Amino acid sequence: MPKLSFLILPATLAIAVYFVISSFESNDTAATQSLVSFPTEIQSVSEGIRTISYDEQGEIAYTLQAVSQVHHNDDSSELQNPVIRLFQNNSPRWNIIANSGNISAQLEGQSENSRRLALSGNVQLVNLDEFGNRITLDTEYLMIMPEIEVAETDRRVFLSTTNIEQTALGMIARFGSDEITFLSNSEGRYVPAPEE
Repeated sequence: MPKLSFLILPATLAIAVYFVISSFESNDTAATQSLVSFPTEIQSVSEGIRTISYDEQGEIAYTLQAVSQVHHNDDSSELQNPVIRLFQNNSPRWNIIANSGNISAQLEGQSENSRRLALSGNVQLVNLDEFGNRITLDTEYLMIMPEIEVAETDRRVFLSTTNIEQTALGMIARFGSDEITFLSNSEGRYVPAPEE
């Protein structure tokens, strides 16, 4: 009888260890599968993207960089920390940054440049004119239409230059003509240059 108890104890321990190890493996497999499976609406995820878009003459129209891009099955994309640089005559004229962006889907029969880019969160536009004067425009939301070189917002905007500070509610920026139109509640003030 004592010999039988020596066999039962190791066999019971072996069976217990087997069940414990098996339960860890099935949990690890389930956890791994949940980490690698993507929602069905996501087509791809990219990190560190840089896109260059050319106009009909083969010149750079704009560049787009972002920390990451999530492309959806409906052909739209989400961007994290996008940076857009708009070019005129082969020179960068407008730089635009934001916390996030959303590129609309390309509609059937329309060009790639017909997509709209909605930017949100700490949106900032910076322009240097041909004399090196800096214009900075801040808002929380901006819709860019690259095909017609226009951006607009219905949110509060703050524009500053070397000597001017301007606020308004809503704005339309026409990049091709460097024209900014404030829509309502516009207030501005002249800021004298610091004395040297």
